[in-house]
Amino acid sequence: MGSSHDRRLPLDYLRTVVAVYRTGSFSAASRRLRISQPTVTNHVRLVEEHFGQPLFVRTAAGVSPTPTGHEIVVQTVHHIDSVERVIRGSGAGDPSGRPVTLGGPPEYVALHVLPALSRIRVGLPRIDVALGESADLMSRLEAGELDLVITTVRPRGADITSWPLADEEFWLVGAPEFGLAGAPFSRIDAAPLIAYNRELAIIRRYWNTVFESEPRFDPVMTIPDLTSIRAAAVAGLGITVLPSYLVADDVNAGRLVRIDEVAEPPINTIFLAASSALLAARPRVAMLAQMLANEVKSSWEAE
Repeated sequence: MGSSHDRRLPLDYLRTVVAVYRTGSFSAASRRLRISQPTVTNHVRLVEEHFGQPLFVRTAAGVSPTPTGHEIVVQTVHHIDSVERVIRGSGAGDPSGRPVTLGGPPEYVALHVLPALSRIRVGLPRIDVALGESADLMSRLEAGELDLVITTVRPRGADITSWPLADEEFWLVGAPEFGLAGAPFSRIDAAPLIAYNRELAIIRRYWNTVFESEPRFDPVMTIPDLTSIRAAAVAGLGITVLPSYLVADDVNAGRLVRIDEVAEPPINTIFLAASSALLAARPRVAMLAQMLANEVKSSWEAE
């Protein structure tokens, strides 16, 4: 495919590329722009010829951007949106000075979301981050207090758009001095437990799935923060169940051991969620959501 940087690209071609990026498919972009699908295909092909690189790859769910496609959209989307607002006569519809509010669990935001945002970097709006539990954050999303939410609770409702980001595994871990690696269930069940709360939600799910049993409901310590639970486990205060991404480095370094290395540990899907109406009304929020979902997923898959 030859490069043709000496020719200028019509704005409509780049507008089509942005629409394909946002919707994830040629047919959805066709409906959004109210042009035929062959026209969408032709616009994308001409932009690819201009840059000499493919912009999208086909997937089972539609299309995903290549690194070249991602970079082109990041560098052009704000210009495209500005022109469209002028054309619609709604230049104040999504003011650039208004921050995007993004909520999520503190440990996942720190380890995955913030690094993803730093890799995107170009074209980011101002962002106000809120930390908390998924159920509370989803309630705030539904109330219109938050624009985007990273949640471990599956989003429900026809008015919510969501993107699956990753499947987190849960590991049963403890300090090496407990000597519980490969131990019989009777010894594991008698060990001191560190839990998020007295309901033992994460631990109960692990016990039910792996041991087909209920845990003892008497943790020696409850800490409503997963990072602090990890620190308590490393300090030898008890055993616990945590997402693998939070303790993998400790296991590799020998600070913690996996007590029961099952072939298929319990998993939980993490989602990015937003109001469908908000995404339609605020292009900058929709753009950030798509870029963040793409970046987090690609980074997770590479680990």
